[in-house]
Amino acid sequence: MRRFYPVTKGPSDRFSVPHEAVRVEEDGFAASDLIGLALLGGLLCSPLLFKFRLTDSIVLHPFVPLLAAAWVWVAWESRRTWSSLRQGWYVAEWQVWNVPVLLLGLSVAGLLLSLAVNSIWLASFQKTGLLLLIKWVLYLAPLPLAALLTLRCPLAVIRLVSYLVPPVAFGTLCYSAFRLWQALEGHYTNIYTDGASIFFAMGTFAEVWSFDGLSVRSDAMGHTAYGMYLVCTLMFSCCLALFSGWNGLVNSRYAAGQVGVLGPLALSGILLSGSRTSLLALAVSLCGLFVLLRLNPGALLSARRRLLCAVLLVVVPLVLLSVTALFRTALPTLERLQETLIGRLDITQNVTGEATPVLADHAPTRQSVRNVQTRLWIWGQSIRHLLAHPETVIWGIGYDRRRFVETVVGLPYEGSNVNLQTAHNLFLDILLKGGVGPLLPLLLACAWLFWSAVKSVLIPVRGRESIARIGLGWMLIAFWPAVLACSLAGEELLTDNLLLHWTTLFGLLLGLVGLALSDWLPNRMLHMTARAGIGGGPAYVTAVVRHQQQAGTQVRVFCSDEQPFVGIWRGMGVEVSVLPMRRPNARSVWRLLTELLRAPAPIHAHGRGAAFFAFWVKVLVRIPVLYTPHGPHYAFARGWRYTSAWVMECLFRLVFDAVLYVSPGEQALAAAHHLPVGRSRVVVTGLLDEGRTIPHASVARDALHREWALPPDRFVIGWIGRFDYAKGLDLLLASMPAVAAKLPSAVWVIIGDGDGDGCGETYRRGLDAALVGRVLFLGSRTDADRLIPGFDLYVSTSRWEGLPLVLLEVMEQGVPIVASDVVGNRDVLSGWGVLFAANDTAAAAAAQLRVATDASLRAQLIETGRHVRQTDFSLSRMLAVLDGVYCDVLGPRVSGLRRSEQQEAAARLRTLGQYPAETPLPG
Repeated sequence: MRRFYPVTKGPSDRFSVPHEAVRVEEDGFAASDLIGLALLGGLLCSPLLFKFRLTDSIVLHPFVPLLAAAWVWVAWESRRTWSSLRQGWYVAEWQVWNVPVLLLGLSVAGLLLSLAVNSIWLASFQKTGLLLLIKWVLYLAPLPLAALLTLRCPLAVIRLVSYLVPPVAFGTLCYSAFRLWQALEGHYTNIYTDGASIFFAMGTFAEVWSFDGLSVRSDAMGHTAYGMYLVCTLMFSCCLALFSGWNGLVNSRYAAGQVGVLGPLALSGILLSGSRTSLLALAVSLCGLFVLLRLNPGALLSARRRLLCAVLLVVVPLVLLSVTALFRTALPTLERLQETLIGRLDITQNVTGEATPVLADHAPTRQSVRNVQTRLWIWGQSIRHLLAHPETVIWGIGYDRRRFVETVVGLPYEGSNVNLQTAHNLFLDILLKGGVGPLLPLLLACAWLFWSAVKSVLIPVRGRESIARIGLGWMLIAFWPAVLACSLAGEELLTDNLLLHWTTLFGLLLGLVGLALSDWLPNRMLHMTARAGIGGGPAYVTAVVRHQQQAGTQVRVFCSDEQPFVGIWRGMGVEVSVLPMRRPNARSVWRLLTELLRAPAPIHAHGRGAAFFAFWVKVLVRIPVLYTPHGPHYAFARGWRYTSAWVMECLFRLVFDAVLYVSPGEQALAAAHHLPVGRSRVVVTGLLDEGRTIPHASVARDALHREWALPPDRFVIGWIGRFDYAKGLDLLLASMPAVAAKLPSAVWVIIGDGDGDGCGETYRRGLDAALVGRVLFLGSRTDADRLIPGFDLYVSTSRWEGLPLVLLEVMEQGVPIVASDVVGNRDVLSGWGVLFAANDTAAAAAAQLRVATDASLRAQLIETGRHVRQTDFSLSRMLAVLDGVYCDVLGPRVSGLRRSEQQEAAARLRTLGQYPAETPLPG
């Protein structure tokens, strides 16, 4: 059970936590939570256990059943998630961990495909590769396990991890100390180098139980794996102490004491492990921590605390090195590093293959130098093989060790030559064995996990667990680049206990980020539009924003720096952020991301320009996004423009949580173009300025004719829109001569302008000489709705539309309409209005003449138009349906709307005929 309690802060508190409700668990947990916590705790204790050797080539860790049980727990607890995904679309539990798990799953699937293809091609089943893939799948279980547990009981998971990781690492160091004492007594040696026995600290990592008892593994990888594990736990220990046990979630004395004990011991273990890779990872991690201490992301630490930590990070290693130098103690890690740096390295010859690193037994080259030479030479051979066999980039070569040694390395296969059976570079090895298919998702997963750590420190503090989120983000920002860099020189990223721990820590982090976002999202909304000039899209946004403000929702708007709507929205009290959304670039995308991370909110993107920005927000921040295209622009492009537009629209519909079409025709057209419409709804647009007083038509007409200096007997045909291809002004101009020839009293009033200056003048100069004086270009007008009563007929020549708001305005003010037969226009006028074939100037002219010369038809169109507008296109109906969609997609908590209230409102509208019977009620 969970309750919310207020947090009260005193003047002595180190961290600035707002006085808001935070999540605190009571003593009781659900049975499933207890099972999950037990599984997580067992996995964290895995470094204390030995592995079992089943055969010469198969070594099994005893906690493998726990990993399998963890996947079963995740699947069982996710059953409600799958149910929620079928009913609504934004599910926080799924959004938290789906991206990294999907990417890593794609990488494993790509490796499995390569394994199958190469097994069929070579007519041999590659058992080793399949076992490795099964192992990696199992070891990914802690990521969703920790993420889901954190969403359910965050404080318990934070405390469990914080109280277990340091003592378990201490336990492994104690075992290494025991083995060191045995080695000093001459009773134990765990590795041999150049014929001399040297003790390497390896904890339990390189020892296995077999039928013959406890023995050291023959592959000698235990020292590297153990060193990298110690780096991971040391960085976690440092950040736990640096943030005072996550500001009291963990006992502050324990936090300070554990790093005081574990820190020097872990550093000593790294120096005794003989792992140059772990020493490099430690150095890179400490540099990263120094940078974070300087930048102080999250602004949680005082300058005094940061300075003290920086001093300790420098002093402790220097003291340890001084002590070892004083007693002249040989440290395997430093000794091997020195041998590598001063040894003779024929790097050029090794890479080009002119010299072989397979040396005779009497060669004077030290083993550590030979290891480096071997790896460099294998990298060179691997790259040469890829260049000579490009098909390897597609399918890889599978996991046949003999094939790797003989075809890539180019040496006779010897089963005992373990060092030549892998590329000793994680990413190069994946490329060789699986091709680019599994490599790309793996790279994306690594980059996405690092971004998750960065994201975690950008979201402001709102609860006690937020301190753990930011502190854990510090740890992973410092550690993750180091372990990735070291993975270039080996496969440490995929070694057992290190793999288990970084997946656990990232799972905890993702869960905490999910909690932070879920705390920010309720009762907030961000509208995004590339246009803020005169037009139907910004007017639509204005109506929705005003409605949401009245409902108590905190509303923000991101848009281009255009007038008049930037001024209008700010005048309404809306927080407006302007971005160059017409010409997006990486800097504007980054600014949007940082703004949203400081104050996350669900996004409603209007138009494809805004959707481009919302796409990156959805992928990188994982907050809900709804998309309203406001027109099927993609359907009328040609060639590569159509292909690129279709691909973008398809991505938007696959990634976003819902697509809201403004008319049924727009949705049907998307389906006809094979775009996904499964997660779409139709929210028919209503008249946005509903309820205002409209002057008498005849009085307004006479006044406007005088304003335009037109005689009363002129028949005025109006057109309103942007001067772009979609609105089809060129079609109207081309139809004018035919109309003017048969209707001498006709004049045309054109309201609007293009994106550039002087567009109206350009069109005016292009008019036929007989039309000069009969066409008025009034330019862009903010009061266009006031000018509509001056029209005797309105014409729309659009090539495509979403649902044109201007038609609703014209219907409301009693002006007959003729319009092109396109989506949007058809949705408004179908069954009662006058439509003509799109892109047909002769048809446009005939339609204008037909209505202009038939007074009874005009009267019928006026009467029917007003009735249809009030019945089918009311603002109250649109807003009620939109609220219901918000509630369904975002959920009642995030949308701030209760389903029962929305159902009651929709039912009332249905009885009034303003909510169509075929549209389901919200929820």
